[in-house]
Amino acid sequence: NARLIVEIGALTGYSAIWMEQALPEEGKIITIEKDAARARQARQHLGHHPKISLLEGDALTVLPSIEKDGPFDIVFIDADKLHYDRYLDWAERNVRKGGLIIGDNTLLFDAVWSEVHPENVRQAALEAMRSFNKRLANPEKYASLLLPTKEGLTIALKLTSLAINPGQA
Repeated sequence: NARLIVEIGALTGYSAIWMEQALPEEGKIITIEKDAARARQARQHLGHHPKISLLEGDALTVLPSIEKDGPFDIVFIDADKLHYDRYLDWAERNVRKGGLIIGDNTLLFDAVWSEVHPENVRQAALEAMRSFNKRLANPEKYASLLLPTKEGLTIALKLTSLAINPGQA
């Protein structure tokens, strides 16, 4: 029943195009891309997809400007790993009860559960992703699962209609 989706991290538009296929006629996707070169590439791919709007800029700056369009049915997070908790703060306030919050790469290529810190993963990113997963694992706020692909995909159904206080996550 998703009609309104926010994607944080458009890259080339690939994920948005796939999600668009599941939308009803009146559905809409707002996708955000910070990197100018990636945004140009995404615009080329999204040119024939009228249900998808691409906004260019830092998601932490852009997200407040779209709050008036919510509440949202799905927020799909696939951007700067260091800011996953801040994106989650926004999603918790702007996703409807029964909506989904989805995070990609939530295992950081197995680094999240590994006892040995991989050289190719920043400690700050590892801590951010562990915090993100821990928050979404709270059964009082979410029904969630983490798909154990090498990259990891966390899917959480929001159980509460109230905005969740990030300080209590």
